[in-house]
Amino acid sequence: DEARDDLQRGLVDNAGLNPHTEFDLLLLLGIVERERDDSQRSLNALGQAAALMPDGDPHGRARLEIGTTLAVAGLVGLAVEELGAAAQLCANPDDRARAFRSRGAARQELGLVDLALDDYSRAIEQTTDTDERARGQITRATILGALDRRREALIALGDAALAARDPEVARQVIVQRGALRSATGDLDGAIADLELGRDLAFRAGDDDLAARVAVDLGAIFVAVGREADAIGLFDHALATAAGGDVAFTALMHLGSVHVARREPLAALGAFERAAGAAHDDREGRARAFLARAGAAQRFQRFGEAAADYARVLTLQPGPQAFDQASIGRDVIANQIGSLERARAELTILMRAPEEPSFRAGPTLQRGLIALQLGDIAAAEIDLHRASRMYRLLPDRALAEACLALLSAHLGRCEDARQHLIVAADLDPAGAWKAQLADEADWNNCPGVTDEG
Repeated sequence: DEARDDLQRGLVDNAGLNPHTEFDLLLLLGIVERERDDSQRSLNALGQAAALMPDGDPHGRARLEIGTTLAVAGLVGLAVEELGAAAQLCANPDDRARAFRSRGAARQELGLVDLALDDYSRAIEQTTDTDERARGQITRATILGALDRRREALIALGDAALAARDPEVARQVIVQRGALRSATGDLDGAIADLELGRDLAFRAGDDDLAARVAVDLGAIFVAVGREADAIGLFDHALATAAGGDVAFTALMHLGSVHVARREPLAALGAFERAAGAAHDDREGRARAFLARAGAAQRFQRFGEAAADYARVLTLQPGPQAFDQASIGRDVIANQIGSLERARAELTILMRAPEEPSFRAGPTLQRGLIALQLGDIAAAEIDLHRASRMYRLLPDRALAEACLALLSAHLGRCEDARQHLIVAADLDPAGAWKAQLADEADWNNCPGVTDEG
C-alpha cells in the first residue's frame, strides 16, 4: 500500500510535466496493483501507460505487463494477443524472451502445445541469461516428455545442462534428466544422473530434493534387483524428508519391497506408516490400507486383511479402490468362513473320548487356524496344549516349532529362538522343517531358524 501511495503521489506531482516519467510511474503502479491482486486497477494503470506511449519499445513494455496481468486474471486468450504484440515491439531481447515465454505458458494452458513449444524455443533464442535459457529447456523437456517425445526431451535437457550456471538450476536439470532416462529404459544413465543429483542436493543442504531423488533412485534399484540398496535409500529418504508425499511414496515402495522379500511385519508396518503419512489424503490412505490388506492376505493373516479392507471401505475412496476393497472383503469373508468351519470341526474332534495324544493333532491344527484368523490368544493356548498332549518327541518338537512360529509372527524373536532350541533338543533331525520351514513369518526374525 505504501508503494502504491508513493507512485500515485508521484503521478500527481508529475502531471503533464514529463511523459516518460509519467509512463514509468504508471508502469510500476500497474505492476504493484497486480502484485496486490487487484487486476482491474493494474489494467487501468497499464492501459494509461500504453496510451501515453503508443509506439515502439515503451508501448511494447506496457503491452507485456498488460498481457501478464490478463494471464494472472485468467483471461488467457486476451493475454496471448497482448504478449504477441509485446514480443514484436520490445527492443530488449530479455523483454522479448519474457513475452514469448509468457505467451508459451498461456498457449500451453489453452492446450495449444505445439505453439507453446515454439514460443518457449523463441524465448530461449532471445534471452541473454544462460540460466533462464536452461529453465526454458527444462520447460520444453517437461512438455515433450508428457507428449512421449522423450528423445527430443533428452536433447532439450542436454542443452539445459550445458547452459546452466546456477547450481540450483543444474541440480534440477540433472534430476529431471535422470527421471526421463528412467522412463526411456536407460536405467544405467538414470542411476548415474540421480546419484549425481542426490549428491549435489546433499552438498547444497537441500534435504527435500535429496529425499525425493532417493525415492526415485530406490525405485530403479528395485527394478534392477538391488533391493538392499533400495531399502537403504527409502530409509534415508524417510529420515531426511519433511514428510507428506515423499514419505508416503517411500513407505509404499518400502512395503512392496518387503512383500517381495516375504517379510510380513516389515511390509505391514511400512503400509501402516504410509497411511499415517497420508493423513490428509483420503485416497492415499485408502491406497495404503488396500496394499496392507493385500499383503496380509498374501501372508495368510486373514483377520488383519479383513480389518484393512474394512478400513478402505470406511474411507469411501474412488470407484477403483472401493471396488478392489469390496472384492477383497468378499474373498476374505469366504476364506474366514472356511477356516471357522474347519475350526468348529476340529473342536468336535477334540471332544472325542480318546487318549489325549490322539487329540493333540486336532488341537495343533486348531491353533494354527486361530493364528491365521488373528486370534492370537486362542492360538497360543492350543499350541501349548498340543505340546503337552503329544507323546512322541518329533511331534512335541513340531508343537514347539509352531509356538516358535507364533512368536515370530508377532516379532517376539527371543521367544521364537527359545522354542526352537527346545524343538532341536526334542528332535535333532528337525522333522518339523518339512512342514514349517517355508513360512514367511520366520523372516520377521532373521537367522532364528538356525537354532533349529
